[in-house]
Amino acid sequence: MNSEKLSPRLAKVCEFLVHYQKDAIRLADIGSDHAYLPCHLALNKQLEFAIAGEVVEGPFQSAKAEVATRGLTEVIDVRKGDGLAVITETDQINAITICGMGGSLIRNILDENKAIIRENTVLVLQPNMASYQLRKWLNQNGFVFLNETVVEDHHREYEIMVVQKNSHHKQILTVNELQFGKYNLENPTVAFYQKWQKELSLLETTYQSIVEKAGTDHPKAQLMQEEINQIKEVLN
Repeated sequence: MNSEKLSPRLAKVCEFLVHYQKDAIRLADIGSDHAYLPCHLALNKQLEFAIAGEVVEGPFQSAKAEVATRGLTEVIDVRKGDGLAVITETDQINAITICGMGGSLIRNILDENKAIIRENTVLVLQPNMASYQLRKWLNQNGFVFLNETVVEDHHREYEIMVVQKNSHHKQILTVNELQFGKYNLENPTVAFYQKWQKELSLLETTYQSIVEKAGTDHPKAQLMQEEINQIKEVLN
């Protein structure tokens, strides 16, 4: 993978971003690593301005080197800082990407500096886990889901969600929509079924282990049985 040819995961993030942010994109890519995503957009003339944010020195230097090598220092500003703290009001950021982190960490990053997120900003988020916790926070904090999908990348399944800051509209989501994703349920991909079949197999194995030791009446076993039934209902 490089700035010219992204992984399937990051390619889908870019596709969503370009599709849903109709204005000239002013992006903050948080946890940018090598800055491949903003560099790719800039090389394809799909970007007005970007911040490549990194908190760790190694990836920060890698991002600076990639941007300089590609001749994109006038378009992409590589900044070292924690989460959304790299953004200022004068940047006029209207798009944010956060990829490859746990859902709880993404939630915390957004929550710590949510005041900097302007109305109508489009966020494309790719949590590696804890998607339910992230969806719940987004739903409770003025964000509306525009789309979601699950893609396969190197034999792993990744959830990608697109939301927009909209304080004037409250989106009502069911328990299943918070767990699996409203648009994933409406238009499931093959990777979606693969992901949840793996989750189901893992839960069933753990459930059997608990039952053998503590019986079916154990609170953990009962809770796990509910989760298993919920997944089976969606898969079937």
